[in-house]
Amino acid sequence: TILVLLFTTIKINAKKNIEKLEKSEITEKLERLQKQEELEYFKSKPESDYSRYSIILIDDDHKIRTKYTSLFSRIYNISIINRIDSVLYLYGFDIIIFDVVNTVTFNKHSCLDIIKILKEKQPYKYIIAISTEYDKLKECESLVNATICKSDISFEDRLKEEIDKAFTTLDN
Repeated sequence: TILVLLFTTIKINAKKNIEKLEKSEITEKLERLQKQEELEYFKSKPESDYSRYSIILIDDDHKIRTKYTSLFSRIYNISIINRIDSVLYLYGFDIIIFDVVNTVTFNKHSCLDIIKILKEKQPYKYIIAISTEYDKLKECESLVNATICKSDISFEDRLKEEIDKAFTTLDN
């Protein structure tokens, strides 16, 4: 009886060890498959690298700057400032978003002057003019890629659409 009891105990322990080993092997295989699936997912994920182009938003309105810093900085490689000291500063950016009313440079160039200089020196820049004044937007319409009125209800959506359009345009 002791021998049978010992043999039964060994058999039960062996069975438990085999089950543990099988469970750990199965768990390991599942983890490997999951990692492989995740890797495949990221490999097949469409290109959505929004940091490939640099964006600058120049606006004298503190509320706008604060809002779009929190909204866009998570998505894009964006700098948001209230004014520029020189048009040369903009040469490092691919997409430029201007408030065309009160944004001026240190040496008092108007936004329109800056846009003209940029289009002359670097015509491939994607420029978006924003303002609350429709007449100012109309004035620069022929010089920029897009104009958006800040008082429009859909301003935020339109701005995002134009930034995405800029990415598509610059990619081609």
